[in-house]
Amino acid sequence: MALSDRQQSSFASGNPDIKKALTEANSTTNTLGLGASPRPKPRPKSFGLNLQNKNGMDTTIAKSVSSNSNQEALISNLLGSKSLVVNNGLDNPILYNQNLGKELATVLSKTPTTPDDYYEALNSIMMGKNSTLTLSTPAKEAADAFMFERTPDQITAIQGFLGVTADGDLGKETRIAIANYTSVFGKESLVKEFPPAKIKSGSFDPLHFANNYLAKSEGTEQGITLEAGGAITLAYGITNPLGLERNNYSKGPAGDAEFAAAVADKHYQKLSNNFKNKGRSLENLPLSVQYALVDLHYNIGNVGETLKETTTKGMLKNTLDFVGMTTKDGKTEASLLSLATRRAENWNRASGDAGLTRITKIQHIPTKKGTIMRYLAKDGSIVHETNNGRTAVTVNKDASYTKLTEMREENIK
Repeated sequence: MALSDRQQSSFASGNPDIKKALTEANSTTNTLGLGASPRPKPRPKSFGLNLQNKNGMDTTIAKSVSSNSNQEALISNLLGSKSLVVNNGLDNPILYNQNLGKELATVLSKTPTTPDDYYEALNSIMMGKNSTLTLSTPAKEAADAFMFERTPDQITAIQGFLGVTADGDLGKETRIAIANYTSVFGKESLVKEFPPAKIKSGSFDPLHFANNYLAKSEGTEQGITLEAGGAITLAYGITNPLGLERNNYSKGPAGDAEFAAAVADKHYQKLSNNFKNKGRSLENLPLSVQYALVDLHYNIGNVGETLKETTTKGMLKNTLDFVGMTTKDGKTEASLLSLATRRAENWNRASGDAGLTRITKIQHIPTKKGTIMRYLAKDGSIVHETNNGRTAVTVNKDASYTKLTEMREENIK
């Protein structure tokens, strides 16, 4: 983000090094693309400060903790970005920001003379073991969204550009560097260098849904449900055909798939109408998100509180809570790892389009009062956790079940 003439003059006053850096920033254009090589492109050493997050209160706090006009501009912007948090117990927002401002002033007083020096100083302190500054949850999620579905070469190139270890993984240091870079220089400059993956679009295809979602999770053979009631299920898990007749479709496996697709389309239309009743559009969501929501609707007949969520991520997180069934004997409200796996796989399918962290492991944990279902990322961090009053069980093919006494884990591809 370029500085105005007045901002540049104020920022550079009394410091020829900064004035020189700003002059270079205005004349520097990085035209190197990712290409096929993992070799990182150079990071311009003198980008101008991002000042878009500054506001009156933050500026007042910045002036109270620093006598350096250059630091004041950055501290005010960092406070406004809400990306950094300080580990203390202060609940008062003004006092908390005052404390955060003091921490930032301490960090920034050690070396910086240019914006890039400020960025590197923040990285150096925050990547240390005993730093009191950490990333806020939104900053971590934004970093995950920016890096998701990058190739290993792209990840390496981005890490090289940010000046962190290029190990092909999105770890703590990379998240910190992304958050600091976007706070100091602005998100636009990083996105310009490394554009995110494009969201896939298209129309819901019921037959694709049947063959690529239902075939795996429901099976393609007729059977008997393992849940209460013991109803016969048609191929692809159909227990309620929503008014459609199997005889109206061709015989054999191909007809089974066509029938399942027709039932799925009915579910899609019901869900679409529910969105419209809320003044929203199912069709405008990324296609992979549509499939995930329709799969939940197909599985349980509704999506519960999911429609109350205002963000795509919120809706998908809510789908991870639907892990329950009633056992065939009607005696136990149970939670199943298999249902959590189904939800997690749909989450992962949608993760690239929705900017989500992939789930690589699920922990099914029995408790005295119910079940904790924990969804974990590759680095061990918790993507989502749901705690319900259901009994953790495993269900056998004959519909009998065993109550769990110890945690079970499942790796997700």
